[in-house]
Amino acid sequence: MLLAPGHLPHASICTSTCIARGWALHEAVQAPQLTTTPPLLPAAPAPPVYCNDRGSVPPGLPPALEELRLDDNRIHTIPLRAFEGLPALRRLVLDGNLLANQRMADDTFSRLHNLSELSLGRNALAAPPANLPRARLRRLSLAANAISHVPPGALARMRVLERLDLSDNNLSTLPRGLFDDLGSLSHLGLRNNPWFCGCNLAWLRDWLRRRAPPGLEVRGLLCQAPARLRGLPVGELRGEMDACGTPAPEPPGKDREKEGAGLPQGMGLPEGMGPTPLTGSASQLWTPPGRPPRSAPKLEPGGTPRTPPHPAPTPQV
Repeated sequence: MLLAPGHLPHASICTSTCIARGWALHEAVQAPQLTTTPPLLPAAPAPPVYCNDRGSVPPGLPPALEELRLDDNRIHTIPLRAFEGLPALRRLVLDGNLLANQRMADDTFSRLHNLSELSLGRNALAAPPANLPRARLRRLSLAANAISHVPPGALARMRVLERLDLSDNNLSTLPRGLFDDLGSLSHLGLRNNPWFCGCNLAWLRDWLRRRAPPGLEVRGLLCQAPARLRGLPVGELRGEMDACGTPAPEPPGKDREKEGAGLPQGMGLPEGMGPTPLTGSASQLWTPPGRPPRSAPKLEPGGTPRTPPHPAPTPQV
């Protein structure tokens, strides 16, 4: 393989669709025999690699690589250990591909301990990928996907994260405490999501008011529902969420329905003594074990209990 023109120290990474240092790398071109030994060069980071129309992650990437751009390559699958052996990688761009959560290996990003920027915009993700790098990640873009939920703890321990973009997704709520570890956050993109401004987002309003990092710039956190709150910023809601910590009063008559509820197992009513109507013959009544069954009292046609006749008095002699 040959870089035309010029020479690249890591020519083994060249493919027909990747570019390094702005030069096209051609595959299957025989390199001319060198007549002199090139001078030894000091160790240096590998140049950035840009790939176009590949359809897959290129193999054989050099360990010194710091920047890899695979945006708009129609990549739909990332297999196990696709980015293994890249300890120096700092920037990875995967925008505009066909990536979905079920087609990405769980270890895709877990070994990229030095990664500081990860961009996954314009894909088909339904949630943030598993095992995101945390120690040095400063920029994370998940914009323009199909994300409808974010698992609790998805952003835990990302203490140096500065920019997070969740814009243009299908998010209506976020789990409580999602941003608690983001003490370095300076930009938060949340625009173009169907935010539902109920008690589910009360924690986020309180976080923005009291515990968000100083100077945090939040873009696009506007209510879309309910209709009376549409267009209002979540951080400025006043009375709508103030009562979220107080349980609503019970409607009249609900107390009777709760009788026996919440009792420990075995502390409820005995079987057959609840308010459910009797079934079968009306003459069969519940009796404690060991006693003969009782019969229901006989009724007159009008519904009153029938009184047995008194015995005739005994004539006195």
